[in-house]
Amino acid sequence: MKRYKWIILGGAAVILAVLFIGFNKGFSLFQSKPEDLLYESEIEDLTYGQEESETTEEYNEAASKEERPKRVNHLYDNETPYEELITTKYSAEEMEYLEKYINSRKDDLEIDLIYHRIDSEYRFECVREGERVSYVMFQGEDGSLLCAFFDKESHDVYQVERFHEFYSVKDFEDNAKLGVTTLDEMEARFSSLGKHHRYDVYRNRVVKEGTLYMIFQPIPREPFILFDMTLFRDGEGIPEKYKEGADRIAGIKELPEMLPMDKHINKDNE
Repeated sequence: MKRYKWIILGGAAVILAVLFIGFNKGFSLFQSKPEDLLYESEIEDLTYGQEESETTEEYNEAASKEERPKRVNHLYDNETPYEELITTKYSAEEMEYLEKYINSRKDDLEIDLIYHRIDSEYRFECVREGERVSYVMFQGEDGSLLCAFFDKESHDVYQVERFHEFYSVKDFEDNAKLGVTTLDEMEARFSSLGKHHRYDVYRNRVVKEGTLYMIFQPIPREPFILFDMTLFRDGEGIPEKYKEGADRIAGIKELPEMLPMDKHINKDNE
């Protein structure tokens, strides 16, 4: 009889231990909310402008990016000056946060998901549509403009750039000499040059006339020296000398393009 009593008590203890561990585990998950759980909950509602039956899983597993919803398309406005569209100007700290936040996620997120995650706090008030590239603009209290450039079709974000002023081609030509000027010297004079990959160092900068594309090469080794500098006017085709391979064409395709009406800094915009 005693043996059965101990068996019953032992079984009850095991059941209570299992329940206790399970409760604590569930409570810990609820309390700590790991990043992956937070992320899933934050992107749960991806049905903006879509049928209610669409789910996050269907969005992420669409057969092609063209089939995915484009939730910023309805915001495109190429007619209204940004001074009339942007109603909120952010502090220097907020602009720095936005730049780092979007930059840190541009390799694995589309502008749609960034929009979904930050628009409640940082409104998408000015979104432009270009020939190949679109962009969303934010303005700082100092008048600076932060632009997140994304592919018009896929909505992939590939470059984030902050402008305190817009230079002309002559500004660069007066400060650059092929085969002489180094990358460090250019970056010291012209901040926030756009970055490209591959073995050579590619940089681009939106200027008043279009986008200036620069190639730096180590001659013979570092430091990197300016090897080529070409202006791409907004909407123009690719020059023949750049049609030499898939990598170069892909890089050129992603050059930023901005509407001429946006290439100025208005510090007095209230």
